[in-house]
Amino acid sequence: MKLKTIDYFIIILVLATAVLHFAAAFDRVLFPDGTPDPLFTSNGIGYLGLLGAYLIPDSFFQKNQKPITSVVAIVLIIFDWIIFNTVSGLSGTLSLLISLILAILFYQNFHKIQFHKVAWWTLFIYVIVTIAAWLAIWVGMNVIAQGVPFFGRDSIYGVPAKIIEIVLLYLLWQEKP
Repeated sequence: MKLKTIDYFIIILVLATAVLHFAAAFDRVLFPDGTPDPLFTSNGIGYLGLLGAYLIPDSFFQKNQKPITSVVAIVLIIFDWIIFNTVSGLSGTLSLLISLILAILFYQNFHKIQFHKVAWWTLFIYVIVTIAAWLAIWVGMNVIAQGVPFFGRDSIYGVPAKIIEIVLLYLLWQEKP
């Protein structure tokens, strides 16, 4: 993939957003117990991972089909087992079964996937979900419901991150595959 000027802006904005999420995760004022917040940490890691997927050419994925599909299948299953295993009974079992089926379908249809397009859509949707989550959690649950001032400590990270993410959505849309 030959990088264009807009791609460099996307890289810079994704890195800036990841840094803001990591900074919030390790902020001792927001999280005084000293433990990094897992939600902000996973968001930062998610941005970095999706940026990597966005930049890797399709040919790399095609050459490394078996290892990549194996890793994706294992991650799907482990993620489901760890995160959704808290739901016991039928729903937990169904969730794990769905992950197994998805892993098998992904493995069987790997050769048909256009990875850059998938990575673009995943990154685009991830940015939208991150914005929506911030609006729901910070603005909805804290500012509106509890009367916390909007320009509190959380906004030091949240407002710049959301501005960057909106610009990132615009730039990604310009590069839509």
